Amino acid sequence: MEPGPVTPADLDLSLDQSGAARSESQWQMVLRRFRHHRMAMICLAVLVVMLAASLLLPFFVARPRAEVDRAYRYLPPLVTDPAGIFHLLGTDNLGRDYLIQLIYAARVSLTVSVTVSTVATLIGLTLGLLAGYFGGWTDSIITRFLEFVATFPLFVILLILLAALLETEKPLSLPGPLIEVVAVITATPDHEAEKIALVILGMAGLLWPSTARLMRGMVLSVREHLYIESARALGASSLRIILKHAFPNAFPPLIVDYTLLMNTVLIYEASLSYLGFGIQDTPTWGNMLKAAEANMLAHPWMPLIPGLPILLASLAINYVGDGMRDALDPRLRK
Repeated sequence: MEPGPVTPADLDLSLDQSGAARSESQWQMVLRRFRHHRMAMICLAVLVVMLAASLLLPFFVARPRAEVDRAYRYLPPLVTDPAGIFHLLGTDNLGRDYLIQLIYAARVSLTVSVTVSTVATLIGLTLGLLAGYFGGWTDSIITRFLEFVATFPLFVILLILLAALLETEKPLSLPGPLIEVVAVITATPDHEAEKIALVILGMAGLLWPSTARLMRGMVLSVREHLYIESARALGASSLRIILKHAFPNAFPPLIVDYTLLMNTVLIYEASLSYLGFGIQDTPTWGNMLKAAEANMLAHPWMPLIPGLPILLASLAINYVGDGMRDALDPRLRK
């Protein structure tokens, strides 16, 4: 069938649609593309549910996470104990409800992942912008340090550093307000929050070089562009040029790098806790997996309960990062 004649109404509709497309901002376009990435949206919802459950649990659960009842040890999932308490995921080696432990552990593990990624990104962002924009001796010092750090196996250095921070008789003294903030966010007592804060600072202090390298490369690629030269000629300060021109161009890949760093921190924290060099007194997915390993032959369901959230959160963060990369990639723009 041949198409009918084009009417004035059709022309007006076409003009309205083209005007709407032109009026769409860059971030509206990014958000629209991200919403079309189904796996990224599903995984983002999974992460939001995990985070919401871990934050809201203390308001709905009357039982403390450390309540021990050795009479009801190793109860399997979907069992009601003689006291009439239903345990959806069973109990652990001390008779504590496994679901409560798991969600409190999610609160700590996700807090460590987000906080370490944020602090490390801020450090790497600052040093990378300075190295790329100023060049000269500033770039040489930062670049040489990045190359020096890259020669060491990062995970081994983390093991040594956290062992030095956590296993000493007199651990590093931290400011009281910092410990109080960590205690509130993780719902832990101060002595546990202090160790969590040490783990956060130790990991953040070693995981920023990748972000610094990324930012340095992005700034080097735009430093000599005409609009940067024009801003210099007009008398703009270096700080203004960095914040108004260099940083916005580096922001899209920074978002993707941040999500990938979150996944790295999550796996590192779980691995360190599993090996006994990370957070030990407070429930985390890693040390729950370590505790379950000792009884996995008699109770094979126990390692699956902390292991599956680690896998699920890791995959979810990766898919969200993949969705952000696709949404921000200028080659995909139409």
